[in-house]
Amino acid sequence: MENERALYLITRKLAGEATLSELEELDALLANDIAMQYSVSLLEELESMPTLPQGEEEQMLQSRLARLNLSEEMPATKRRILPILKWATAAAVAALMVSSAGWYLYKKKSHSSITAREISTRPGSRTNVVLEDGTRVWLNADSRIESVQGKREVTLTGEAYFDVVSDANNPFIVHVGKIDVRVLGTTLNIKAYPGQGAVETSLIKGKLEVDLKEGSGRKIVLLPGQKAVVATPGVQPPDQLMPIDYAVSNMATDSTTGQLTETGWLNNQLSFKQQSLPEILQELERWYGINIELKNDRYNQEIITGTFKDKDLYQVLQALQLSAGFKFHTDSLGVHIY
Repeated sequence: MENERALYLITRKLAGEATLSELEELDALLANDIAMQYSVSLLEELESMPTLPQGEEEQMLQSRLARLNLSEEMPATKRRILPILKWATAAAVAALMVSSAGWYLYKKKSHSSITAREISTRPGSRTNVVLEDGTRVWLNADSRIESVQGKREVTLTGEAYFDVVSDANNPFIVHVGKIDVRVLGTTLNIKAYPGQGAVETSLIKGKLEVDLKEGSGRKIVLLPGQKAVVATPGVQPPDQLMPIDYAVSNMATDSTTGQLTETGWLNNQLSFKQQSLPEILQELERWYGINIELKNDRYNQEIITGTFKDKDLYQVLQALQLSAGFKFHTDSLGVHIY
């Protein structure tokens, strides 16, 4: 029964549909099974691989599946990686249920030369990983993190929630564009999507320091419950270092759900506070993994506040429609707002 529950939770995680509570339950089930933890990691690598030429793609697929001890006999008509993944995930995870301690030895022997590891999510999906030092990272949709072997150091693009293992003599560093976030035993959220115009660092508990690196070289020390929003300037003249603007404020709690706005995404909650409609639509594209086209400039200045928990895209669009007054229709290319 426990294995069946783990299979269900792993499948939801790979589909990007698992809630925070389900991810925590899965972690508890896998806590003492290093072999299965690594096997799940391999499946995540397979799902996040970019599209390759068919010959290379098939070779890469067979290599990954071989590492999972799966049969190489795949249906001839389903050789593209993404369709195969949907078909193979359940079988793969089922195979993981009978994996043995030999996995750990294989991991230790075969991966000693790896110096960096990248984990990414596509629009419409989320995942969580455990880094080498035990730090746990939850990745939001359309995000990427690269960790360096032997170092408590990662580079983030997108949004992630960190539960950092404490080590007073060795700070954990998150590189985000032109700033570094240095943390000790800390729980925090960082949002830094390209084009966002700012890096948002929210401290839930613990201690951290945001190093601006440029301009004044100032460092921002946050207290639990505080949030730093650091502007990300555009291209600057090479002989000039302009001061970086930033602001520190208290994190907000959503009055409807009682959850922190900055971390609501961990529990399938979308929150918008005084955001323009184009900004909201961009976030919906990432969240649901679908293209959304705003065809009427008259709505560019619409400012909206709202919270949506466990809602599908159609429900969210209907609510936004009532607020902004636009119309929309869907087709094979996505959503069109006019």
